[in-house]
Amino acid sequence: MKVSFSTTQPGHIGWVGRDRLLYKQLSFTIGDLRGWIHGLVKTLQDLLSSELLLLPSATIAPVVPWATLADDPSEARAGWSFLQDSRTHWPLQGDQWLISRLRSDHLLRQRFLDTDYTCFRLNTIKQYLGQVSLFREKLAVLIHLCGGQPARAPEILSIRYRNIENAYQNVFIEDGQVVIATRYYKGFHVSNDPKIIHRYLP
Repeated sequence: MKVSFSTTQPGHIGWVGRDRLLYKQLSFTIGDLRGWIHGLVKTLQDLLSSELLLLPSATIAPVVPWATLADDPSEARAGWSFLQDSRTHWPLQGDQWLISRLRSDHLLRQRFLDTDYTCFRLNTIKQYLGQVSLFREKLAVLIHLCGGQPARAPEILSIRYRNIENAYQNVFIEDGQVVIATRYYKGFHVSNDPKIIHRYLP
């Protein structure tokens, strides 16, 4: 620590003009960063609509009733999440919506089921789950950039929307906003007191 505090570290970050940031070989403005984030949001929306919800291009995804979402953060029952709160009136039954679409849409049945409609096509399912993973990766990047102070990897990768045995959810709904409450462990061995950081997503 003494060497670290008494030795000049190489500088990698610099500014040019009013808003151009330099980092090693990278150079971009704050406007460029905002544009990139908006592009990432659009990419996620398209991925969710076309690849995960399997909606045709002209179809609008079901609307989330943000203003009326309810949650009980004190609920400790395993399996609980805000999706189960009886005070929220969902426009459709979310846990059955996608499989119902697959059953009712001839093209989706051909895509996901074999010719007899008795078994799923495993390669198609693997491709679909690959899109789910891609969506989650991009969503984690977006949360990392837009959810306040960027989280460390153990924080961002510990996010869960549902209680499990011996571990509580840390995604909540508060006044229509999604809140992620992660534990921050830097200095834990000294204080034995993890900090709880609340990040409100825009």
